[in-house]
Amino acid sequence: MTQSILKYAILVFFGSLIISSCELATLDNTDASKGSFPATIDEVETFLHNREEKTWSAQTFTLATLEGFQNCRLDDTMIISSNGTYKYDGGAKLCGAEDSQRIKNGTWKILNGGRSILFDEGTANAYTAEVNSLENKKIILRGTYFGLEINGSYISN
Repeated sequence: MTQSILKYAILVFFGSLIISSCELATLDNTDASKGSFPATIDEVETFLHNREEKTWSAQTFTLATLEGFQNCRLDDTMIISSNGTYKYDGGAKLCGAEDSQRIKNGTWKILNGGRSILFDEGTANAYTAEVNSLENKKIILRGTYFGLEINGSYISN
C-alpha cells in the first residue's frame, strides 16, 4: 500500500514537472474542469523536462479522508529527465511503511495526448496519473489509491 502511495506521489510530482517549461495554449475541450495544455506532445515534454531535466517540488498533496498525510509529501521533489527517467526524493519527512526509502528512480511516459503520465511501466509499481492542468510553472495531477482520490500540485524551479 505504501509503495502505491509513493508511486502516486511520484506521478503527481512528475505532473508538476510538465508545467514549468513551455508556453501554454488552451485546447478546445468540452470538459471545462481541465486546465490549460500545450498544443502538442512535444510541448508537453518540453514543459516537463525543458529538453534536459527539470526539478519539480510538491506544493499541495491530499489523499481523500486521510488528514495530515499530505504534510509528509510537501518536502518531496522529483527530477524529470528527457530520456524518460525520473529521480524521486521523498525529502526529510518520509510517510512511513512503503515510503521508507528516500531516493527512488524509475521511468515515465506521456499518454493520452499529454493528459496522463504513466510511471514505471511494466513493473509492479506502475501508476498512471491524470494531468488536470499545466499552467506557467505548475502542474496539477489526480489519481486514485485503493479507491481514494489523490490530488497534488507541483511547481518547477
